Amino acid sequence: MIVKEFNYTPKGNLDFIDDTGQDVTGEINILFPSGKVINNFNHKYNKIPEEMWGYREVTLTDKHGRQLFFDDSLINTYFTNETEQTLKYVFFRADVMCFGIYPNNDNKLINLNKKEKIFFEGNYLGVKVPYKMEMPYFFEVFTENSVNLVNYRKKSDNEYLLDLTSIDLNEIKSIYFKDYKFNRQINYCIYENKDEAYQQIENSKYDQVKLEFTEDERFSNKNDCQLMGQLGENHFSIDENFRLDESFLKEYRDKSDKSLEVFAIKQGKISQVNYSISSNLKKSNLYYLFKNNIIILGSRVVTGDLKKKIVAAEPLKVSLESVSDKYIELVFPEKIWTLQIITTSNNLKGPFSEIPNNIIENKVHIEFNDVFNDLGVVNGVRNMNIFANVSFENERSSSLYKLQLANNNGINKYQLFDNRRPLPGGVGKYQQYIQVFKQENTDLIFLKGPLHNLVNKTFNLEAQVKSLKREQDSYKLTLQVEGELLDKCNIQSVRLINRNILNPKENDYTVNIISENEDSVVIDSIIDLEHSYIPFYWDLFVVLGNENINLPIQVSKLTDSVKDLVDVDVFEKEIRTAVNTILYPYVTAGGSLAFTYRNIEPYENEVNFNREIKAYNVYNHFKKYLDKKNIWIVFEKNSFGAHDNAFHFFKYMYENEKHPNTYYVIRKDSPEYKNLSKMQDRVLVYMSFKYFLYMFSARVFISSDTKFHAYNLQRRDSLLAKSMLQKKNVFLQHGMNGIKKVPVFHKKRGLLDLIIAPSDFERDNINIKKWGYSPNEVVATGYARWDSYIDKTDELSYHQIFMMPTWRKSMEGMSREEFLKTRFYKEYQAFLKSPKLKEVLKANNTRLAFFLHPYFKNYVDLFDIDESFTDKYGYLDVDMGNEIMKSSMMISDYSSVVWDMFYLEKPVIFYQFDQEDYLKSEGAYLNYEKDLFGDVVFNSDQAVDSIIKYVENGFSEENQYSAMRKKYMNFHDHQNSERIYQAILSKKKLLGIENKWTLLRRVSRKLWKLKKKILNYNSNTN
Repeated sequence: MIVKEFNYTPKGNLDFIDDTGQDVTGEINILFPSGKVINNFNHKYNKIPEEMWGYREVTLTDKHGRQLFFDDSLINTYFTNETEQTLKYVFFRADVMCFGIYPNNDNKLINLNKKEKIFFEGNYLGVKVPYKMEMPYFFEVFTENSVNLVNYRKKSDNEYLLDLTSIDLNEIKSIYFKDYKFNRQINYCIYENKDEAYQQIENSKYDQVKLEFTEDERFSNKNDCQLMGQLGENHFSIDENFRLDESFLKEYRDKSDKSLEVFAIKQGKISQVNYSISSNLKKSNLYYLFKNNIIILGSRVVTGDLKKKIVAAEPLKVSLESVSDKYIELVFPEKIWTLQIITTSNNLKGPFSEIPNNIIENKVHIEFNDVFNDLGVVNGVRNMNIFANVSFENERSSSLYKLQLANNNGINKYQLFDNRRPLPGGVGKYQQYIQVFKQENTDLIFLKGPLHNLVNKTFNLEAQVKSLKREQDSYKLTLQVEGELLDKCNIQSVRLINRNILNPKENDYTVNIISENEDSVVIDSIIDLEHSYIPFYWDLFVVLGNENINLPIQVSKLTDSVKDLVDVDVFEKEIRTAVNTILYPYVTAGGSLAFTYRNIEPYENEVNFNREIKAYNVYNHFKKYLDKKNIWIVFEKNSFGAHDNAFHFFKYMYENEKHPNTYYVIRKDSPEYKNLSKMQDRVLVYMSFKYFLYMFSARVFISSDTKFHAYNLQRRDSLLAKSMLQKKNVFLQHGMNGIKKVPVFHKKRGLLDLIIAPSDFERDNINIKKWGYSPNEVVATGYARWDSYIDKTDELSYHQIFMMPTWRKSMEGMSREEFLKTRFYKEYQAFLKSPKLKEVLKANNTRLAFFLHPYFKNYVDLFDIDESFTDKYGYLDVDMGNEIMKSSMMISDYSSVVWDMFYLEKPVIFYQFDQEDYLKSEGAYLNYEKDLFGDVVFNSDQAVDSIIKYVENGFSEENQYSAMRKKYMNFHDHQNSERIYQAILSKKKLLGIENKWTLLRRVSRKLWKLKKKILNYNSNTN
């Protein structure tokens, strides 16, 4: 690998670019002669610890140990970086990087005037001194408004070339040579342009020089001096190689039009000179002449409030000359000088993207590959309007237009659809496509989405369920399909597609044509148990096609009678299999018909079903009384836990005697049921009669997961489920968000009413900005469980590394044999069996605690665990929060649990071997390249190497990650539960829990306090 460019980041860290233009910083090892290795894999900066600066010669290698070399343009160039305290430098030899540091000893500054000869060479300012200089030395340029330590190249023993990029030559006042020998700082003034000295050469500023060009636009220098050009912040030599052509424009063009300024060195001073242009300079769309000055056209990008300008943009008619599955070519009404193509979605609200394009006269070529960078796998249509910020020939500025298709383009919607482009990253119904589309108002848009949505958008095809009948072990459907293409295609099948993004399963069912005409077909089909199914959700389609194509049409409409039939309890519409599973239809949030296939839960039985009905009747009989109790119900995931935010908030409420009609729901068989032993008078046993009655009576749910975790995640149509849909939910959250997207929490899903955010960062950047809640619906308080968090690493006689992988939705319904073939199993098994890991952990008194998500229960025993250094735990085997506090470090992939370790100021490793697939299937709110607060590794070897690094440094969190805590977290006072309680009280109106304090309620509260004291006394005496 050849390193072509080197830069300092804004914080003074190191950044490397290879000869292909790729940032390779995250792939580099810096090797010191002592054997020390510095790297920052998968990040775009490399930080050398402050204590390791000083003169060093190091070599660079890639991840595989292969040495890196440096481009000739870097060799003998000194790259400098100055702060108030230090001055650092980096320079390169062919195979070695050298760097050093010096203090900024302003108190030892000595000024000596040593005026030296200056000259132009290329895009550098040359300085010639009469003697040989030895490092350390640097050059500083003073302008009217700034002091600039500049990079420089050594030309010879007494000649140096200064890089003046970003410095206006007109504003240079003086240049100093800074000598650091003998640990003192001496400044020699080698160039000065004082006002009085400037007056002496004032006339020379206005001397004319002739810029003559040959017929091929090449410059012919017939002047008696060296010339340097300046365009904005860039400098270049005006010599025999200077040409006003496209290559020059590509390198030096700015955003706005800039005048070409010319400088010469007159009497030892840098002086701007006027110039005249030879008459044979060709006209060009790259520049124009104004008062005998050459004005280089800028890219003329949009500035200011883009959102307002987009909304106000006038339409511009363009023609579509050609379209394929790779590109489109647009024809504009006039010859184009500058062009910026901008796309936006979300009803013109942004985000906004600029798309690369190629211009030839008035034609614009756009590649489909450049349209969507973040493809995602969203199961819907995304419209992207197209705007052009364009300046036509001889226009002095650009204007922003919304592009519309002219009526004479001759290309119809069938051709546009046929030339759709499949995008990488999806399979089955989640395969994404992009095509050009003409809206009814003639707006030109890019249309992106799965095939069935593009079919519906292009051909107005719709499928409706006319009737649905449950038979003994099947469902008989009658469907009507309407729209275009029915005279050209046949109904092929009815299809169910499982909602597994990475590996969707499809079942096709035969159809029987009942009636048909040109724009409508009525069919029936049988959904039976003869096909195989996997959990959980299956979407319903009708497949239309011929010998050339199959087009899926999602069944998105239902008659009212079908809706009424589906909107009944699961047990009245389900069909059962012989393996204790059920299949039943339901209506999706978008109004489509879909099916659920799942296991029957143990609590889904006739006893509980009847108990629910009985409680419903009792509640309705005593509704007025029960509603006045203002019952708050608290619970955690699947009503099975008592360790998360909900438990800690409930514990605070109980111990501090806040709102006595607050109850906690938990299953009797939960291993954490014991955590509530001292609060039994406010516990509701899951599926008991009292549980059902109080669930119907509840005014608000307060939970660390969505409200249906208090009942049944798969049911929305029972009596209790319908009642719960009407009740408010205070969402305490399970973990901080950002590492993965959770659309189920978005406001449009209608499940959550008040969001309790762990920090101001999440509130503003995720809960409001991404989830769509208003500021009134989100309160930042910190998490209730963090009130109990302290460092408990000293409670163990060894170091513990906490490891917890995340469940993948793509593994749902997988057999044990299939699981053994997954990349997930192979990666984790390779890690757990690593001899290198075992050796290091045992040698350093460290053990690995391997925790598995509850969904892994069917596969736990498949992992081969070496118990000599690894402890394996299932869900709720131990108190997870307590184990986190005892641990020295955590390894996970995408789990929100890593935020808890980050809160405790302990290191985190992100083991993301399937990052690309995970981002396709789940997505993330954070940028994985720059926002994660720990090492990111992509295979078991890298994971082990990262662990070794932390073992060797005593599990100390790196500064670059600890510095991020201030951004993400702002509550550390263990008062979070109190803030949550006050937040709920402040939102009584929003939550519908306002209640008058009647005499009866006051008496009841006093009796409860007395009862609580008696219970605590008995518990303590026992």
